[in-house]
Amino acid sequence: MHTRLGNISEVDSPEAYLKVIARNLVRDHADSAPQRSVRLQVPLDQGSNARKEADQHRVLEDRELLALCIASLDELPSDTRRIFLLSRLDGFTYTEIAAQMNAPLWIVQRHMIRARRHIERFRQEHSV
Repeated sequence: MHTRLGNISEVDSPEAYLKVIARNLVRDHADSAPQRSVRLQVPLDQGSNARKEADQHRVLEDRELLALCIASLDELPSDTRRIFLLSRLDGFTYTEIAAQMNAPLWIVQRHMIRARRHIERFRQEHSV
């Protein structure tokens, strides 16, 4: 479910907000999910202890991913970050963002391309 904020500065729960961002970024890069799932697979004969360890490992990986996502977003120019968050977190269409920012659609598209490229480079540099 997407929430729509009139103003990004009106966030009641920054932690929840960042979790949604991280979840959306992970979804954007689903192509790496099969690699992660292979690392987390546990043979059936190892029992529930192995599953708990895998779950704990997953929690640590998710926390690391969240920290990297936040660091990546912090490096973006403010307009690019705002457009990216409006699209990925708040669920606005590019057309809605362009209208809200009083900017041409191509500007919003350019910022989104820039954001996605930056995040992909950041992921590759940090092996996420």
